[in-house]
Amino acid sequence: MKTKTLYFLLIAVLLVTTSYAQIQKKQGLVVLNNGDTLYGWINYKAWRKNPKSFTFYSDSATGKSVTYTVNDVHYLEITGFDIYKKAIVTKDLRPVDMNSLLPIEQEAIQKDTVLLRALLLGKKLNLYELNEDKLHLYTEADPDVFTLLEYKMGLNSNGQVVTLPIYKDQLNGLATRFASEGAKEMIESTEYAERDIKKVIATINNDQLQYAYKRPRGRLFSFFIGGGLASGKINMAGKMSNVQLSRNTTGTVEAGVNIYAVRSLQDLVFRFDVSYLPYNYTSTMSDAADYFKYDYYLKGSDTRLSLSLLYNVFRREKCKIYAGIGGAYNLISLKKNEMHQRATGLETTVINDYFKVGSNWTSCHFRVGVLLMKRFELYVNSVFTGVYAEGNEYSMSPRYSSANFCIHL
Repeated sequence: MKTKTLYFLLIAVLLVTTSYAQIQKKQGLVVLNNGDTLYGWINYKAWRKNPKSFTFYSDSATGKSVTYTVNDVHYLEITGFDIYKKAIVTKDLRPVDMNSLLPIEQEAIQKDTVLLRALLLGKKLNLYELNEDKLHLYTEADPDVFTLLEYKMGLNSNGQVVTLPIYKDQLNGLATRFASEGAKEMIESTEYAERDIKKVIATINNDQLQYAYKRPRGRLFSFFIGGGLASGKINMAGKMSNVQLSRNTTGTVEAGVNIYAVRSLQDLVFRFDVSYLPYNYTSTMSDAADYFKYDYYLKGSDTRLSLSLLYNVFRREKCKIYAGIGGAYNLISLKKNEMHQRATGLETTVINDYFKVGSNWTSCHFRVGVLLMKRFELYVNSVFTGVYAEGNEYSMSPRYSSANFCIHL
């Protein structure tokens, strides 16, 4: 059991690792330093940090690609997702960790060439961000002139933490330049955060925006209900190995929720579901002389609390195909657990609680499926490890597969 659990963990780690290595070709364009514009597909990874390089495909059907760095391009656009512009900027390298603060008067400035992500492109003023070890926000009031909005945190001569919200004076200067009284009223309560600064810059632009970046959200949660058909058996080992319980086929119902990882373009999905699986296993065996007959009955149900990690190996707007792995905690409820010993002319002997089954068991499963129109889902689930009863004398290992249909609400 420990070996199987180890295999499960290794497969799960492999799935997570490979999921982030998948190629995500998104339409877009690149403007090179010489002014040439290239239209094609970008291997878009929904970058949390500003990219220093990226892979470009002129044809999405081929594997031929070119890797461009920040030194090669002037502009990068992933249609419907991100816009980046090359800039020579000043970065504040002050640590923000409270245990590593510098003296407030100490400078920690560095110049760098980067790809800035556009947050707002307005009629008067643009706003960009650089996200590396910490957030940097930049304004562009004049073409290709990028000004860092400064916020300093450090220690004074007494070792006390002090802050210098210089960005508020900078924003006031921009509000004055572009005659925006509404923005001035907002600035004093503005935090150094993307959401707050965007509101001020939008107000300065009189909300006349050519572009406004939106974090990829979509539906972070998707609830579903469903049911299906399950078929399986129990593998007996040890002194019970001669008992061959019948294969069981039954209906199953479930409900649950998908939780999407935003910056993976929702290709990485965590699924939690609760399902109910009834079963009725039986068997009839004879002794060597064919005198005594032994009837075995195991009837009950499992309530499964399941957690799965799924990844979309194929994705289109109206169709997603996924594969994944997961584990489940199964609550056992038995209605009948008996062995009947009978023979001609003798009274039948009934032994209750014959199989030494616990109140719960854990299992691991593989799952593949397809989601259509973001609402209708078909998947196949296969339990490949888990033990009902495990002891020195015998063990019982359920193995079953199910085909399910779900509707996302």
